[in-house]
Amino acid sequence: MIYSPPRQANFFMIFSHGNGCDIGTMDTFMKILSDELNTHILIFEYPSYGLCQGSVDINKTTVNNHAERAYSFVHETLHWPTDKILMYGHSIGTGPACHIASTKPIGGLILQSPYTSIQNVITGLIGFPGYLFGNSYWNNLETMKYINCPTLFIHGERDGLIPSEHSKTLYNSLGHIENKQIILLPDDDHNSISYTMSSSCVKSFLKQIFPPSNQLLPEINIDPEFQVPPETKQTSSSIFSYNPFTSLFNLSTVSINATQSVYNSMFSNQYNNQ
Repeated sequence: MIYSPPRQANFFMIFSHGNGCDIGTMDTFMKILSDELNTHILIFEYPSYGLCQGSVDINKTTVNNHAERAYSFVHETLHWPTDKILMYGHSIGTGPACHIASTKPIGGLILQSPYTSIQNVITGLIGFPGYLFGNSYWNNLETMKYINCPTLFIHGERDGLIPSEHSKTLYNSLGHIENKQIILLPDDDHNSISYTMSSSCVKSFLKQIFPPSNQLLPEINIDPEFQVPPETKQTSSSIFSYNPFTSLFNLSTVSINATQSVYNSMFSNQYNNQ
């Protein structure tokens, strides 16, 4: 799905959405971002989400492949210059966004509510050692070593799902980058950051990083067929559907507490039987 502003765009953004949505549910936000930031936006879908129902299994590799194809389309097919390509990742989507930023040349990276690693999220939520799940999910902290573009972090300080300490750790790991910024929103949690607030944060960041330019950019003429938002569909599976903690990011507090209690009980009984 591609969004274009009503005037000549200054950027081309590739957007990686969160776990509990698809590109259809992101339509309003994409329109706001495109208009406010004066940017084309390509939002791509994950396997088994929305329009990709019944496609290949969803995992880090298949999602990263979709992100790479989106990047290839923007740069190689549309001939958009790499220094004006932006990656925007939200929540689980920060994984594929960081993957592209660490392996492809881009102009800037925006990470909203990112995580250091999925293992650390699991450990923080339920106390279960995340390392037991292996390295099958994204590790953004490790990926930071290979990111060299301007980077913005946006995080709600009341986020109980992915605490803002994740953003702080990622930000501090980018000692080799001069153009980096972190915005912590004191009254917001994981899902309460408004579209207008996100857009405002990104707009301010881009003004600081990209001075006015007369660079001639490609004229993009998008077939109207590709600018009609798809029908919102229930996701048939999630990125976490193939491990014991199905749809981790959608677990209720009660479920998390119950799982943690069972885990604590297991280890308590093991200790008492020694």
